[in-house]
Amino acid sequence: MFFLLALPALVFSCKKDTTNVTEGCPIQQSTVAGRYVITAIKYKASSSAAEQDTYASMDACLKDDTYELRDDSTVIVGDSTNICPGPPPPGSITLWYLSPDGKQFTLDALYDVVSFDCTNLVVTQKDYFIAGDTRTVTYSKQ
Repeated sequence: MFFLLALPALVFSCKKDTTNVTEGCPIQQSTVAGRYVITAIKYKASSSAAEQDTYASMDACLKDDTYELRDDSTVIVGDSTNICPGPPPPGSITLWYLSPDGKQFTLDALYDVVSFDCTNLVVTQKDYFIAGDTRTVTYSKQ
């Protein structure tokens, strides 16, 4: 009888740990690692400004660039068919980092992690062009 009375208290007193989890996927080096392409870029000049889709006007040669995020924190930048002139050349190696708490992502800049569902990594960069603006980038695994 005591067990039946104590069971609800035990069940409802347990708190689920949601640290490093966004939309059911743990945000950690091993789950984020993979090959990505940028599928969306949004820009807001200020918190009250309308959001603009800057991906639509991006050069086609940039839209097919790939970013292979490896477990060892290296990134191989790739280019499928439309090679852009200038840096970085295809095959370039750079570094990426994910903070231990999964809240910050560094690739070419420091970003705040908005969400990660094991397929799409959405990050924001504050003060991109001017103070108070925000750039949101969606990386999608291939």
